[in-house]
Amino acid sequence: MRERGRDRRGIAALAAVAALALLAGGCEELVNFGKSPQDLTRERVEFILETIRTQGGTSSDDLQAAICRWWNDKIYLKDLGELERAMDGFEAWQREAGIYPRLQKWEIVEIRPEEEGSTTMLVLTKINGGYRWMIVPKGATISWAPSE
Repeated sequence: MRERGRDRRGIAALAAVAALALLAGGCEELVNFGKSPQDLTRERVEFILETIRTQGGTSSDDLQAAICRWWNDKIYLKDLGELERAMDGFEAWQREAGIYPRLQKWEIVEIRPEEEGSTTMLVLTKINGGYRWMIVPKGATISWAPSE
């Protein structure tokens, strides 16, 4: 029994060391196995909107991660200049939708590819009672679709 417990701790320790090595080596992207583009988009948008709802206007680590996910779907940005551009763009993006510094409530109504086979998703959101479409390109900055 003791050997099995030690083996599990050893495996957990190896996994932790491997994760740290990946981060130290510049692996700042999220790893997502076996998820559809729609599922990945849903997770990304949910994280961003919920973080704005709960922590908008702060400088929390989660809000910084939300900015990075909005910018290029990474969990952090190494380059300070790029981070500053991302922060400025994120604030402007929030202001455009009237959700700066926070939003009250939100939901995702629909997610679909921009066109057949595309990795860019269109996400219909209901934010503070109003409907807005987001354009969510894989690995790139999220934007609002032009209002009709």
